[in-house]
Amino acid sequence: MRAGPGSGRHAVLVRVAGLPAKALDALAVPRIRRCLDAASESEREAVRLAEDLALALHRLAPTLEPAGRRTAVNLRRDVHNGRLTTRTRRLVEQLGSAPPEPLRRLLASWVRSREQVETQLAAADDATPAALGQAGRRILAHLRDPWLLSGLAIASPAFTRRLLGSDDQLPLGGRMAQSAVSYLTRSAAKLSPFSTLTTTELARFSPPGGPVGAVGEPHLDRVVEVTPALTTALLFAEATHPERGGAVTVTVSPSLRRVDGLPVALLPAYHFLQGYFARDDELTDLTAYRQLLAALPPDPVRLDTLVDLLLHAHRDSPPGVAEQQPPAAERPNVVSRAAVAAQARRFLHAGLLLPAPATAVTTVAAVAGVGAALAATTDAGTRLDLDQRLRTLAIEAFDRVDAPAPAWVTAGPLRHENVAGTVGAVQLPQTVLDDLDQLAGLLRPSVRRATLYVRLVDHFVARYGPGGQADDIFEVLYSFLRRPDAPKLFGDAYTDPGQPVEDLRGHGTIGAPTQTAYAQIVAAGPAEVAAGDYRLVLNRLTAGQPGLLSRWAGVPRMSDAVNGSLVEWLATVYPGARAYQVNIGADWINGHRAAAGGVPSLPWPAEVRAGAGPTGNWSRLRLTHEPSTGTLQVHDSDGAPVAFTYLGSTPAYLLSEAARLLFLLSEPWLIAVRADNDRWPFDPQPRVPEEPTAMPAVESGRLVLSRRRWRIPAAAFPRPRPGESPARFLFRLDRWRTAHDLPAEVFCRRDFAPVSARKPLWVDLRVPHAVWTLLRATAQDRAFDLVEALPGRDAHWLRDADGNRRASELLVLLNLAPASRGAT
Repeated sequence: MRAGPGSGRHAVLVRVAGLPAKALDALAVPRIRRCLDAASESEREAVRLAEDLALALHRLAPTLEPAGRRTAVNLRRDVHNGRLTTRTRRLVEQLGSAPPEPLRRLLASWVRSREQVETQLAAADDATPAALGQAGRRILAHLRDPWLLSGLAIASPAFTRRLLGSDDQLPLGGRMAQSAVSYLTRSAAKLSPFSTLTTTELARFSPPGGPVGAVGEPHLDRVVEVTPALTTALLFAEATHPERGGAVTVTVSPSLRRVDGLPVALLPAYHFLQGYFARDDELTDLTAYRQLLAALPPDPVRLDTLVDLLLHAHRDSPPGVAEQQPPAAERPNVVSRAAVAAQARRFLHAGLLLPAPATAVTTVAAVAGVGAALAATTDAGTRLDLDQRLRTLAIEAFDRVDAPAPAWVTAGPLRHENVAGTVGAVQLPQTVLDDLDQLAGLLRPSVRRATLYVRLVDHFVARYGPGGQADDIFEVLYSFLRRPDAPKLFGDAYTDPGQPVEDLRGHGTIGAPTQTAYAQIVAAGPAEVAAGDYRLVLNRLTAGQPGLLSRWAGVPRMSDAVNGSLVEWLATVYPGARAYQVNIGADWINGHRAAAGGVPSLPWPAEVRAGAGPTGNWSRLRLTHEPSTGTLQVHDSDGAPVAFTYLGSTPAYLLSEAARLLFLLSEPWLIAVRADNDRWPFDPQPRVPEEPTAMPAVESGRLVLSRRRWRIPAAAFPRPRPGESPARFLFRLDRWRTAHDLPAEVFCRRDFAPVSARKPLWVDLRVPHAVWTLLRATAQDRAFDLVEALPGRDAHWLRDADGNRRASELLVLLNLAPASRGAT
């Protein structure tokens, strides 16, 4: 049994909440709850009495004179509706001694129960100011804990400054309260890895009878990365400066090719959208610049030297260029050096020319220094100062080249921190491997070969013939992208049902189908997990994304184990093939740089790279058609089969079409399975029901494939009425929740909201701060889902060194191919 994370076939990490689960108790308002619970008990008693009382009044009414009959009927109506008003009391007095003694006693009991409801609600109102104040102070105290605060200083400097500068008040329903509650619940219940809010541990599997749970001493380690977007934006700003740009070293984009005689290249587009850095590549026809392209040198060169070469190409074609240029009459009338320099800067803006990172070495070093200083301190105040220093450095650097700083420099996420080692290594029993194999078996029948891959194979055969060979992979990809029907083929890629496949084992370039599973263990504690007395709840399934594992190779204490686990897992997915990591977006997005040292890499040809020079080994690769299997196979110059693996953190469907085609060569699978009723971004909008609709859990053995959930139309969810006190609204919400059989502890899933707002929100429907956060978050939603919080705060199995329960989540890279006989 291996010691690293995973089992070879399935690689596993464990995400661990930054705060103990009991931190959620900070939201509690026990005095208000006692009053409301007592009011609910009195309410239930009143409802029970009302059934007999209404029937008795109905029978009494015909025996009374007309005035008494009207009184009895009106009183029965108030009893039926649960009303005890001044009018109701007057009706009781008017009825007087007319009813028989048993009915009078029943009526008096009903009145007392209704009075007790009002008494308890009044007591809850009286307790509210103090209770809300106490809850607010507890919430703020947790957030101001130095451990969590150090992470908040990176996650949200603006919120952290407000947190440090505010008093101990957290007014209900305000923006500060919403942010504070969201960060508290995220750190204690919602497992999204960032800094100290959620950390990561190694997962190992114990032999039968071995230890289960967190073992060994915690050993903290952390790494802070400054977004590469900052360096790349600065490089382009300096390179395109009219005066300083001449000294910049540039290289022609290695993506430039001639396809069917036409020059084309992948030109990058850099974005910052909805709080995230994003990057795309567009295949662009450069025919209009063909005579200038012929003059571009293949090796890195200073920009001013390149301008001279382009100017020479305009004026007097050098040897070897003239025959590639159009007649002079067709050449653009651009002959001045200033005009040619401007054209070169346009090439830089477009990404046809790429600046070498060594150009802005002073700024890059200063930025790296701030990143190192952030990692070296955990003091929130110092981190805030360093964050401001980083932004000031960036603004000053843009000022020096007379370029406006992008808006994200001021408020965007310029740093990312990974933290590991808060509870020690996590040991899992062999039964978890059995559960993962069962999950893989359940998913296996849904695997299809993507129609897009079939069309790519057909395209290759039509172009190169059955059994044909292409010496340039990108020429094949580009020619496919230039097809008139390419947009439709890509548009249908995730909705097309695909084609059934019998053999799911990896073959050469094609790997076994994979999925990334996010799952949580529900159990009383480690002993119960060891005994198999637990449930494994599936949170989410996505396409296999080993980048979610490899990103942790950058944390020194995890590097060797993560690299070893990744290499072993890739060997099971691509048996016999040489797997190369291709890191799309490494010049713009954190978590996309090559981190897995044990996996050789190939640079994406349209990116600014850490070093200038040759483009790696792309030129050594050959793409061939294998008629016996109907697949495309890539081979290295030594004949070894080659596979491509994507180790970025951005979902693969958000990559450029060229990148998706490349990875399709090794991952031609479509696995359209939803876990826990998850919704994918390209899924159609779900229907809004007319009333709250319950959906049952789906289970298989110990596996919970889908939790209980309720789809709630926004109009059906209670909201505070004008003048209604928080306590009385909670009382009304309690009744609504009970009527729909909803648990108190839920996650809100906002599938009807914009994509950027769909992060799950943990909610306790019994406490004001959590409920008002939900109300504020869903104010504009047409509907939302409330999902059973499984595990609840008392069913998180993992314990820290102090014995506190910690929410945890397994991140599993699943290999869906059937296990070979004798494999673990």
